Amino acid sequence: MATSKFENFLDWSFGGDVSGGLEKLAFGAQLYGAGSKFLGTRYQAKAQQSQLAYQSQLAQINRDGANLQADSIRMAGQRQIGAITRRAGDIKALQRARLGASGIALDSASAIDVMTRSDVMKELDAIEILKNAVAKEGAARMGATNFDMAANTYAQASSQMSPTRAAAGGLLSDLGTVASNWYYLNNARTGALGGNTTLS
Repeated sequence: MATSKFENFLDWSFGGDVSGGLEKLAFGAQLYGAGSKFLGTRYQAKAQQSQLAYQSQLAQINRDGANLQADSIRMAGQRQIGAITRRAGDIKALQRARLGASGIALDSASAIDVMTRSDVMKELDAIEILKNAVAKEGAARMGATNFDMAANTYAQASSQMSPTRAAAGGLLSDLGTVASNWYYLNNARTGALGGNTTLS
């Protein structure tokens, strides 16, 4: 039977050792596959590490925002209490003026009762504002604490990751398989394994 051009090409390409040449080509492909898998795994681990770092930064931004919100709530409450105190002072001044114009002594029981009720109303309003502000500020601070804990968790997870180490285990396993295949096939060619050329 005449030798085909393809067979002639293979014989020329592999220097007359077609079988050995194809074996080397196959193992070269396995090595290339192992290397590609290593790079792919490393890239995925690197992407995961970057995502964790991003989540940590995002949590830090949210933490700072929650703290700013808490500060704003506290200052708003202080301003409201200040406004109530000033308004109560204006009311008391007006009450004194009206009581004096009416001929009522400011140290009389009725005058003292009127101004005392004004003071009590001022204090009740201030307490209500303070209570609401403290509750809202506390919720914001708790949110900031949660974001801070999340930021630390993400940062720690990111710092502990090693993309190269994560991919190295798979590479070592793949290289072990390639080496095992080479060993069996090489020994099969020499007859050391009795023709058993089963590859992993």
